[in-house]
Order: sequence, then structure tokens, then C-alpha cells
Amino acid sequence: MNVNKNQLGSKLERPKRLSDQVSDILREKIDTAVFKPGEKLPTETQLAENFGVSRTVIREALARLKSDGLLESRQGRGATVSESHHRSAFRFGHHTTGEPKDLIHLLELRAILESGSAALAALRRSQDQLEQMAACLSRMREAVMQDTDGADDDFQFHRLIAEAAGNPNLLDFMAFLNTKLVDQIQHARRHSRQKKGLPLIAEKEHDAIYQAIVAGDADAARAAAIDHITHATRRLGLEILNRK
Repeated sequence: MNVNKNQLGSKLERPKRLSDQVSDILREKIDTAVFKPGEKLPTETQLAENFGVSRTVIREALARLKSDGLLESRQGRGATVSESHHRSAFRFGHHTTGEPKDLIHLLELRAILESGSAALAALRRSQDQLEQMAACLSRMREAVMQDTDGADDDFQFHRLIAEAAGNPNLLDFMAFLNTKLVDQIQHARRHSRQKKGLPLIAEKEHDAIYQAIVAGDADAARAAAIDHITHATRRLGLEILNRK
């Protein structure tokens, strides 16, 4: 039996990611003045408990709202509702087709930002930030030993490096970019866990970045970050930074 596609109605839509659902709810609360301009949002931990999701999901949702101009980061205050409530969103949509080359372009952008962030972090990091990075690495190492998911600490480690870079615009933009790459990053981690030895290799890549930051060696930190993102991309079956 031949069926006209018009008889079946619209195409099916994929379920929204958790971070999209959280950002939509928070966006509505901002639009309806439940959260007013200048008001501080609950902490990531509080929001995670309220929504019943991980802090990674909350960070992705907040990054999206920041990129849309609804939230801003204030030193010592966390995320607050923008006073101007101005939506000056940066978007990739006009040149994104969903093909592999588009993902490669985003991963190359991540490599550029992560390497620059690591170099700045080597010059600007505080002792407290180093200790937090070390704690993340310790938990990631434990996850490797226990064969459990260390995704939250992986994201947190990279976020701490961006924080240590001391540039809030870089921190926000990297968080926004990671919302576009979160599925691929998590896929890479799942793939690594299925391959014997890969989680330990990835952990050593993170440690190399950390050791360079501890040493205050900007060039080594930059090189270690590029090495990590390049190898993480290869674990997705893709290649960056060496195409003509």
C-alpha cells in the first residue's frame, strides 16, 4: 500500500535533552519575572537537586541562557539575571548542516579555545584552583579504576581551567560551545570505557595539562590541551587540525 507522506502528518521530533528542558523552564521564569533583573539564581547544586539532574546538565542550561543574554556571571555572586534582559545570542546555525564537517569545525574551535585557555591558566591560576583541579583528577582516576562514569569531573576539570584563565568571556563562550558538543563528548567517554586502556590514556592526557599548568608553562599547557582534544576527536573517528 502506497501512503502519501502528507497523510502521516509532521515528522517525529526527537525528545529534548535535559539541559534544553531546564533552560526552557528557567527562561520562562525569567520572562515572567519569577527571577527578576539583577537577581541571583540558586546555586548549581541547588538547581541540580531541584530538577533532579546532574550539575553538568545545569551548567549546560545556564551556559545557553548566558549565550542568549538572559544571564550574566558576577564575581562572587554566581549567575544573575541580566539587568538589560537583552538577548544578543551568538549562534552557529547559519552555517551548520549537520554533516560531519560541521562537527569537525566545532571540535577545531574547541581545540583552539581549550589550548588558549590552558596557556592562560598556566600563567594566572591560583593555588585554590590547582587544588580543585587535582581533586577532579583524583576522582577521574578513581572512576577509571572502578570503571564508572567520570563525566561530571571531566567537565568540571575543563571548566576550572577556563576559570583559571581569568577571562569571564572565554569561560562563558567555552561553556556555550560545550552545550553544542556535549553529546559527542559523552559518546567519546562511553567509547573510551569500552576499549581496554583508553580511559587510562585519557586520564594521562588530563594529567599532562594539569602538570603544565602547575609548572606555569604556558607553551606546554597549550600543547598538552591540543594533544588531548586531538586524541579525543580521534576517539570519535574524526580528525582535526591537520587538514589542508
